[in-house]
Amino acid sequence: MKLTGFRIMDRLEQLKERSTALDAKFTASLYKFDDEVKQTPIELLTNYAVLENKIADLQEAQSKLNLKIKVMVNSQEMTLEKAIKCLGIFGRLKNQWKIAAGQQVKKPGRYSRYDLDEPMRRERDSNIEVAKPQMTETESLALVDLYTKMVTDLKQSIRIANAKEIEIDISVSAFEDE
Repeated sequence: MKLTGFRIMDRLEQLKERSTALDAKFTASLYKFDDEVKQTPIELLTNYAVLENKIADLQEAQSKLNLKIKVMVNSQEMTLEKAIKCLGIFGRLKNQWKIAAGQQVKKPGRYSRYDLDEPMRRERDSNIEVAKPQMTETESLALVDLYTKMVTDLKQSIRIANAKEIEIDISVSAFEDE
């Protein structure tokens, strides 16, 4: 079957929502009033298992697609799978450098002793020896810019790759509703 990454992601989202709804109904299905009409727990969990199996099939197809498709990021070829993993890595690095850029030592304010928003204290004792930053704000911001560019390049490559249609071995039933 010819598929794109976007089609797989959309179907996964749809099935996961349905699966979550079925899962939430389970406890209520254990009891019913005589005049009430509802699925039995066995019927409910049978439908849940069918949905989860479709989700597993789609996730397997997504993995196959991610390993088949190659992307170019800054003149480096890699699988879509690796690009997705790198996106997470570089996104975290970018966020850490953003934190570093905002953590430069400031002069203590009048009520700084009570400042609960201060993420970390840099004082050692009552003589108020203040820890000095190991990097300047400019150096931190340069790294934020570098990782922001890397994240942007990866996102663009991933979007292009997810639009490519390729042949993937998957049962058509994963795209059919009961």
